[in-house]
Amino acid sequence: MTRESEIAKKAKKAKTHEQQGLLDRLPDDILPQITGFLGSHDLAKVYVSSKKFRDASLERLLELLKVKQLIASGGSTFAITEEGKVFSWGNNEFGQLGLGHTNTKDKPTEVTSLNDINVKRLIASGRSTFALTKEGHIFAWGNNNFGNLGLGDNDNRYTPTEVTSLNDYNVERLITDDCSTFAITKEGPIFAWGNNYSGHLGLGDNDDRDTPTEVTLNENQVKQLIVGCNSTFALTYEGRIFAWGNNECGQLGLGDDDHRDTPTEVTSLNDINDINVKELFVGDGSTFALTEDGRVFAWGNNECGQLGLGNDDDQDIPTEVTLNDINVKKLIASGDSTFALTEKGRIFAWGQNYSGLLGLGDNDERETPTEVTSLKSYNVKRLITDDCSNFALTEEGQVFAWGDNKCGQLGLGDNDNKDTPTEVISLNEHKLKELFVYYGSTFALTEEGRVFAWGLNESSTLGLGHNSNTNTLSVSLMPYHNHYEAKTRLPAQKQGESEIEQG
Repeated sequence: MTRESEIAKKAKKAKTHEQQGLLDRLPDDILPQITGFLGSHDLAKVYVSSKKFRDASLERLLELLKVKQLIASGGSTFAITEEGKVFSWGNNEFGQLGLGHTNTKDKPTEVTSLNDINVKRLIASGRSTFALTKEGHIFAWGNNNFGNLGLGDNDNRYTPTEVTSLNDYNVERLITDDCSTFAITKEGPIFAWGNNYSGHLGLGDNDDRDTPTEVTLNENQVKQLIVGCNSTFALTYEGRIFAWGNNECGQLGLGDDDHRDTPTEVTSLNDINDINVKELFVGDGSTFALTEDGRVFAWGNNECGQLGLGNDDDQDIPTEVTLNDINVKKLIASGDSTFALTEKGRIFAWGQNYSGLLGLGDNDERETPTEVTSLKSYNVKRLITDDCSNFALTEEGQVFAWGDNKCGQLGLGDNDNKDTPTEVISLNEHKLKELFVYYGSTFALTEEGRVFAWGLNESSTLGLGHNSNTNTLSVSLMPYHNHYEAKTRLPAQKQGESEIEQG
């Protein structure tokens, strides 16, 4: 061996020791998180050993990778970091993860094609995915059977593709129900495309559309647009309601069960004095209107008593729900069950009660609003449901869960259904920013940007690196910002150098 080769070998060995020393300084659970983020153990080692990493504090690194938005739909999960990077994992049958293929991913994988796009919000709709940018543009990918991506054809897309036909507009909101899509623009017009089986696009016919087509609402400015079970509703800023689409249970509130293929005003509420509708909610063929003063009106499907009217008869016009002076703050129409959250943090429930979903201590249906008394001493600020399982978040930071638990989605360490709210003790030490459950899979996003997941995982929806269900909180393989930086510091970033980069 030449002297030059020997020197090179020693230098390489010294560098290896230096890198290993850096790795040894990290807390035990940091490397697995970075490994999950970058996709391989070797790549993670290269990354944490790089100059950019050495010159930045661990606090700065984890702050950059902090998760700010988390959504899940149809077995697919997405996260947006504070830095604007998008990650996806889980079911990918139609390319809805946006990774250029249809392979399932069991851990978060970066959607690199979105790196140069300022994503404001992601909308996951079953088998299709949309990104709304800060400039008001739309990118779409995934299933496109009905032209629901708005790209002028019916071909699936495996990577984000811009909906260029709307580039002249600034889209503010995007609403979708799996196969139909609506865009509300800053300029005022509303556009619809995709499946139109029941005329619910509001375009005067039942023909599908593969490009955005304007919906005529006669200059009415829409405050809220909501779609469900092939029925569509628009609430204007003046408090007027327009409805169209499927009407088999009278859910359009027009006094009959005839479908409509153009927006039609629900005039029966106009004759009631002092009615100012604040928000609309739709369940499985059921419709609800919440007024500014906390009153509730219901109509449509009432098979399980979910309208709260004391019977199980369908209603084809809005009918007031008797609430005995209870001021409702928020309403949740969850399949065939309904929940009301009051201004004082109390919960009332009625309708279907499969698996104890109503939280009333039994499995019996209710036809009138009934208080969940076990939570009466708590001030509930938020209620989350997925038609089968419920979570209540209190002002004091506690989390209670009940309902279906066959996949362990309640996070209580077992798979037993619960018919009364039960505290999820393991969440007490975390300050939650977001919690949601989607058909058996549950996710919690903390204020520090950490992601926890539990429950159904057959499509690797939880992002844990495997596809086994879990009934306890598990850390998703997303990078996070945590308490370790206070006791484990790397050299501070040097002034004038760029922020942390991969590699």
